[in-house]
Amino acid sequence: MDAVDLLTEQYRTVRQESLDALTQMQTIMQWGLGSVGVSIGLGLVAAQRSATGGAVILMLVVPVLIVLGSVVIAVPARRVIDTRLYLQQLEGELAARFGDSLPGFVGWESTRGSRFRLGDSGYPFAFAATLLIAFAVGPILGGSLLIAKRQWIALAYGETIDFVGLGYYAHRGMHAIRELTRRYREHSPAMAGGGEGDSDLPSADATLV
Repeated sequence: MDAVDLLTEQYRTVRQESLDALTQMQTIMQWGLGSVGVSIGLGLVAAQRSATGGAVILMLVVPVLIVLGSVVIAVPARRVIDTRLYLQQLEGELAARFGDSLPGFVGWESTRGSRFRLGDSGYPFAFAATLLIAFAVGPILGGSLLIAKRQWIALAYGETIDFVGLGYYAHRGMHAIRELTRRYREHSPAMAGGGEGDSDLPSADATLV
Protein backbone atom coordinates (compact mmCIF):
# COMPACT_ATOMS: atom_id res chain seq x y z
CA MET A 1 0.00 0.00 0.00
CA ASP A 2 1.54 3.31 -1.06
CA ALA A 3 1.30 6.62 0.81
CA VAL A 4 -1.80 7.93 -0.96
CA ASP A 5 -3.67 4.68 -0.36
CA LEU A 6 -2.67 4.74 3.31
CA LEU A 7 -3.78 8.33 3.83
CA THR A 8 -6.98 7.80 1.86
CA GLU A 9 -7.86 4.74 3.92
CA GLN A 10 -7.17 6.66 7.11
CA TYR A 11 -9.38 9.47 5.81
CA ARG A 12 -12.24 7.04 5.28
CA THR A 13 -11.74 5.53 8.75
CA VAL A 14 -11.74 8.88 10.56
CA ARG A 15 -14.74 10.09 8.57
CA GLN A 16 -16.62 6.95 9.59
CA GLU A 17 -15.73 7.65 13.22
CA SER A 18 -17.21 11.13 12.85
CA LEU A 19 -20.41 9.68 11.39
CA ASP A 20 -20.54 7.08 14.17
CA ALA A 21 -20.27 9.87 16.76
CA LEU A 22 -23.19 11.70 15.13
CA THR A 23 -25.21 8.49 15.16
CA GLN A 24 -24.39 8.01 18.83
CA MET A 25 -25.62 11.55 19.57
CA GLN A 26 -28.89 10.82 17.81
CA THR A 27 -29.31 7.56 19.75
CA ILE A 28 -28.68 9.29 23.08
CA MET A 29 -31.20 11.99 22.18
CA GLN A 30 -33.83 9.41 21.23
CA TRP A 31 -33.40 7.41 24.44
CA GLY A 32 -33.21 10.59 26.47
CA LEU A 33 -36.43 11.96 25.02
CA GLY A 34 -38.12 8.62 25.58
CA SER A 35 -37.00 8.49 29.22
CA VAL A 36 -38.09 12.07 29.82
CA GLY A 37 -41.47 11.38 28.21
CA VAL A 38 -42.04 8.34 30.43
CA SER A 39 -40.98 10.30 33.52
CA ILE A 40 -43.36 13.14 32.70
CA GLY A 41 -46.18 10.63 32.30
CA LEU A 42 -45.32 9.05 35.65
CA GLY A 43 -45.24 12.47 37.26
CA LEU A 44 -48.67 13.40 35.93
CA VAL A 45 -50.11 10.05 37.03
CA ALA A 46 -48.55 10.43 40.49
CA ALA A 47 -49.97 13.95 40.74
CA GLN A 48 -53.50 12.54 40.64
CA ARG A 49 -52.85 10.94 44.02
CA SER A 50 -50.36 13.40 45.47
CA ALA A 51 -49.46 16.80 44.06
CA THR A 52 -46.23 16.71 46.04
CA GLY A 53 -45.25 13.29 44.66
CA GLY A 54 -45.95 14.37 41.11
CA ALA A 55 -44.08 17.62 41.60
CA VAL A 56 -41.03 15.76 42.94
CA ILE A 57 -40.85 13.70 39.76
CA LEU A 58 -41.42 16.69 37.47
CA MET A 59 -39.23 19.18 39.32
CA LEU A 60 -36.37 16.90 40.37
CA VAL A 61 -36.29 13.57 38.51
CA VAL A 62 -37.00 14.93 35.02
CA PRO A 63 -34.45 17.80 35.15
CA VAL A 64 -31.81 15.41 36.51
CA LEU A 65 -32.43 12.98 33.63
CA ILE A 66 -32.18 15.84 31.15
CA VAL A 67 -28.93 17.16 32.59
CA LEU A 68 -27.38 13.68 32.71
CA GLY A 69 -28.36 13.08 29.10
CA SER A 70 -26.76 16.34 27.98
CA VAL A 71 -23.55 15.48 29.83
CA VAL A 72 -23.40 12.09 28.10
CA ILE A 73 -24.10 13.58 24.68
CA ALA A 74 -21.20 16.03 25.09
CA VAL A 75 -18.74 13.12 24.70
CA PRO A 76 -19.67 12.20 21.11
CA ALA A 77 -20.07 15.92 20.33
CA ARG A 78 -16.42 16.41 21.23
CA ARG A 79 -15.52 13.42 19.03
CA VAL A 80 -17.32 15.06 16.11
CA ILE A 81 -15.24 18.22 16.51
CA ASP A 82 -11.93 16.36 16.96
CA THR A 83 -12.46 14.05 13.99
CA ARG A 84 -13.39 16.94 11.73
CA LEU A 85 -10.29 18.85 12.75
CA TYR A 86 -8.15 15.82 12.04
CA LEU A 87 -9.85 15.27 8.67
CA GLN A 88 -8.95 18.84 7.74
CA GLN A 89 -5.31 18.08 8.55
CA LEU A 90 -5.46 14.93 6.42
CA GLU A 91 -7.02 16.85 3.54
CA GLY A 92 -4.25 19.44 3.71
CA GLU A 93 -1.63 16.70 3.76
CA LEU A 94 -3.22 14.86 0.84
CA ALA A 95 -3.59 18.07 -1.18
CA ALA A 96 0.05 19.01 -0.55
CA ARG A 97 1.34 15.57 -1.57
CA PHE A 98 -0.93 14.51 -4.40
CA GLY A 99 -2.74 17.56 -5.77
CA ASP A 100 -5.07 16.80 -8.68
CA SER A 101 -4.78 13.03 -8.24
CA LEU A 102 -6.89 13.18 -5.06
CA PRO A 103 -10.22 11.32 -4.91
CA GLY A 104 -13.17 13.63 -5.47
CA PHE A 105 -14.59 13.29 -1.96
CA VAL A 106 -11.44 14.67 -0.28
CA GLY A 107 -11.75 18.36 0.57
CA TRP A 108 -15.26 18.54 1.99
CA GLU A 109 -14.18 19.09 5.61
CA SER A 110 -11.86 21.94 4.66
CA THR A 111 -14.60 23.56 2.58
CA ARG A 112 -17.12 23.24 5.39
CA GLY A 113 -14.57 24.24 8.02
CA SER A 114 -13.83 27.52 6.26
CA ARG A 115 -17.43 28.59 7.02
CA PHE A 116 -17.47 27.06 10.48
CA ARG A 117 -20.65 26.74 12.50
CA LEU A 118 -20.61 24.85 15.78
CA GLY A 119 -24.17 23.83 14.99
CA ASP A 120 -22.69 21.24 12.61
CA SER A 121 -21.86 19.17 15.70
CA GLY A 122 -25.48 19.20 16.87
CA TYR A 123 -24.49 19.97 20.44
CA PRO A 124 -25.80 23.57 20.71
CA PHE A 125 -29.23 22.49 19.48
CA ALA A 126 -29.32 19.54 21.86
CA PHE A 127 -28.25 21.80 24.72
CA ALA A 128 -30.88 24.46 23.96
CA ALA A 129 -33.63 21.85 23.58
CA THR A 130 -32.79 20.11 26.86
CA LEU A 131 -32.64 23.41 28.72
CA LEU A 132 -36.05 24.52 27.41
CA ILE A 133 -37.63 21.15 28.23
CA ALA A 134 -36.12 21.16 31.71
CA PHE A 135 -37.54 24.61 32.48
CA ALA A 136 -40.91 23.80 30.95
CA VAL A 137 -41.33 20.57 32.90
CA GLY A 138 -39.66 21.48 36.20
CA PRO A 139 -40.42 25.05 37.31
CA ILE A 140 -43.50 25.52 35.09
CA LEU A 141 -45.39 22.20 34.97
CA GLY A 142 -44.21 20.90 38.35
CA GLY A 143 -44.68 24.28 39.95
CA SER A 144 -48.22 24.59 38.61
CA LEU A 145 -49.20 21.39 40.44
CA LEU A 146 -48.06 22.86 43.73
CA ILE A 147 -49.70 26.21 43.01
CA ALA A 148 -53.01 24.45 42.32
CA LYS A 149 -52.78 22.77 45.75
CA ARG A 150 -51.48 25.95 47.42
CA GLN A 151 -48.41 24.16 48.72
CA TRP A 152 -46.31 27.29 48.93
CA ILE A 153 -43.41 25.98 51.01
CA ALA A 154 -42.88 22.98 48.73
CA LEU A 155 -43.19 25.33 45.75
CA ALA A 156 -40.51 27.63 47.15
CA TYR A 157 -38.11 24.74 47.75
CA GLY A 158 -38.77 23.15 44.36
CA GLU A 159 -38.48 26.37 42.37
CA THR A 160 -35.28 27.35 44.19
CA ILE A 161 -33.66 23.97 43.53
CA ASP A 162 -34.73 24.02 39.89
CA PHE A 163 -33.61 27.56 39.12
CA VAL A 164 -30.28 27.21 40.91
CA GLY A 165 -29.54 23.80 39.39
CA LEU A 166 -30.69 24.63 35.88
CA GLY A 167 -29.01 28.04 36.05
CA TYR A 168 -25.70 26.36 36.86
CA TYR A 169 -26.32 23.82 34.09
CA ALA A 170 -26.97 26.64 31.61
CA HIS A 171 -23.79 28.42 32.69
CA ARG A 172 -21.64 25.29 32.32
CA GLY A 173 -23.29 24.40 29.02
CA MET A 174 -22.56 27.83 27.54
CA HIS A 175 -18.99 27.53 28.76
CA ALA A 176 -18.66 24.15 27.02
CA ILE A 177 -20.03 25.58 23.78
CA ARG A 178 -17.59 28.50 23.92
CA GLU A 179 -14.71 26.09 24.56
CA LEU A 180 -15.69 23.90 21.61
CA THR A 181 -15.91 27.00 19.41
CA ARG A 182 -12.54 28.28 20.61
CA ARG A 183 -10.91 24.88 20.10
CA TYR A 184 -12.22 24.59 16.58
CA ARG A 185 -11.25 28.12 15.56
CA GLU A 186 -7.76 27.81 17.03
CA HIS A 187 -6.92 24.37 15.61
CA SER A 188 -8.77 24.31 12.31
CA PRO A 189 -6.45 24.45 9.26
CA ALA A 190 -9.41 25.60 7.17
CA MET A 191 -10.10 28.54 9.50
CA ALA A 192 -6.40 29.42 9.34
CA GLY A 193 -6.64 29.82 5.59
CA GLY A 194 -5.56 26.39 4.52
CA GLY A 195 -2.42 25.98 6.61
CA GLU A 196 -1.79 23.11 8.92
CA GLY A 197 -2.88 25.09 11.99
CA ASP A 198 -1.56 25.01 15.53
CA SER A 199 -3.23 21.81 16.65
CA ASP A 200 -2.71 19.53 19.62
CA LEU A 201 -4.20 16.69 17.57
CA PRO A 202 -1.90 13.99 16.13
CA SER A 203 -0.15 15.05 12.96
CA ALA A 204 -1.19 13.36 9.75
CA ASP A 205 2.52 12.89 9.01
CA ALA A 206 2.84 10.72 12.11
CA THR A 207 0.77 8.02 10.41
CA LEU A 208 3.39 7.65 7.68
CA VAL A 209 6.35 7.13 10.02
